[in-house]
Amino acid sequence: MFKINIRCLIKFIPGFFDKASVVRFSRITQCHNYASFSARDVLHETSDEAGTLIATFAKYIAIERHKDGAQTPTTIRYADYFPITDIRSFQRELQKTPADQVAALVIFTSTYRPNAEPQTYARVLNDIDSIAVKLLPQMHEDVVLRTLYAFLFLIPNWITRLDFYKAALNRLATNNEQHNESTNKSLENFIQSCFYLGLSKKNVSAKANASELLQNLLKQKLEIHLDNMHTLDLAIVGNAIYKTATSVNIDKFNQRVTNEVLKLDIGRGQDGILITYLKLMRFLRVRSPTVCEYLTAICKNSDSLVRLQVRGQVHIFAYLTECLWDNEECSKPIIELFFKNLLQPRRFEFHSEAVRSKDLCTFLWCCAQMNCALTSEQLRHVENRLFDKLKEGEFDNYPDQLVDCCLSLWILGYKSQELLERALHTKLAAKSSKGAQPKVDNRLTVLMSASQIEQPSVRSKDLLKGFKAYDIDAKVPNYLLKSSDFDLKELCLKWSQEDGIETTQIVCPITGINIPSIHIKTLSPEDNVLVELLSESQTLQFSKEPIAIVRLKLRLLQALNQKIVVVTTKDLENLSIKDIVHNADDEKSLMGQKTNSIQA
Repeated sequence: MFKINIRCLIKFIPGFFDKASVVRFSRITQCHNYASFSARDVLHETSDEAGTLIATFAKYIAIERHKDGAQTPTTIRYADYFPITDIRSFQRELQKTPADQVAALVIFTSTYRPNAEPQTYARVLNDIDSIAVKLLPQMHEDVVLRTLYAFLFLIPNWITRLDFYKAALNRLATNNEQHNESTNKSLENFIQSCFYLGLSKKNVSAKANASELLQNLLKQKLEIHLDNMHTLDLAIVGNAIYKTATSVNIDKFNQRVTNEVLKLDIGRGQDGILITYLKLMRFLRVRSPTVCEYLTAICKNSDSLVRLQVRGQVHIFAYLTECLWDNEECSKPIIELFFKNLLQPRRFEFHSEAVRSKDLCTFLWCCAQMNCALTSEQLRHVENRLFDKLKEGEFDNYPDQLVDCCLSLWILGYKSQELLERALHTKLAAKSSKGAQPKVDNRLTVLMSASQIEQPSVRSKDLLKGFKAYDIDAKVPNYLLKSSDFDLKELCLKWSQEDGIETTQIVCPITGINIPSIHIKTLSPEDNVLVELLSESQTLQFSKEPIAIVRLKLRLLQALNQKIVVVTTKDLENLSIKDIVHNADDEKSLMGQKTNSIQA
């Protein structure tokens, strides 16, 4: 798709690349220490090109450049460079290439590709990359952007491996007036710079550098250009922010993104832009009830929802989940379509729409968080698909996704011991090579705690040897006290002074579940109780039930025969400590109804 669209653009936009002809793309596939590309890369190319969203952005940029940018005529000739009979002759000619003609030379290279030997072609790419870096100081900003666009046409998936790409990013993001002499200095160049910075997601070193560069660029220019941006402009900037994980804290920008979402019509092919905005809003943690209502309307309209790919439907589900929007009118259609595609993937002309492992992981997390009632049959289908993906090796590089899937199934009440053991083995094997990842590894800890408490007789002794899931006296780290929605120390002090109370203590009794509780010890040991404080951020919007991790914690405490009482902010205003302790017995009897999500 990308190849066809860009070829048509360059062919029919007069003067954009002038006499440069276009034949085909090549794809480069591996990293090397010295040269950017090798013959092996060329031999191992595939037909898998960049996605349709990148194609949409690239087309938009090409059209805007043609409208507003100065046209550079092609002064070099194909015959001066190709075909290559002597690589030294080519290199001599390369040294004569003017800085503003490198883009045309890159396009000539695509014409030469079908007739080139892999070894020679790889050397040509490396030589052009080197000369582009050498000529970079002589390039105006507009020429830099045009050269990047030519490389994007030639190698869309691997442009980030170029030395020129990295050097050009630093150049574009540097606020140096003597380099900003292009005809088009304003919004369009800013948008193009953001676009190329956003391509760095698949290159770890480039991504780290791109995030810093984009941060500086946004500080300088985002608020200046924000009012003049069109829908696609904002989507390109938002895509770069999301892909490079760049922090942006500008209320005006967040509001503009929200307003743009509400204007989109997926019936007019804007579904890709919608998903880009939703991913951005999730990353920036922008929660909007108005956007949730807009997405609800899409979910209710079966024709609109079915237009989206599975990954798009999952992104909508994920945004609604992060807003705790547990409206069954939204979740039910998404769940039905998801299982339909899981069992019978939609088929297109050249491929089928298979559900990716990360889509399955996100979907299960949404169902667990929203307490969706899935049938036993549906959960068995999920388990079977997870085993299929394990056999295919999809989780070898992403073991955390398997752990997340297993934990979500456990929260939903589906406890597969075989899947649990596979998840533990896969994760622990990967953990030794990757080192410590506290936030990610904590999910594995929660899963191990749940297994030890709810299935102690069948747990794997080797995997859980020495592991302690429950400790009623476990102390709470200070950072948890600071991040709590309640003043736990003040509550402890207040309750400890009540009649009949011996001591109060802030604890985290379940290993891995870092949600503090207050353990109240009374003069009568049988009346000891754990108080679970439930804030609005831990409560679903409509059902008013706790979120997934809180429900799991309550369920595990119940399995340990621990007396519990759940207290909300409103309860604290109306109930005394005696009322709270008295309500513990009633709360325990209701717990089973609140934590089981499997539909009979």
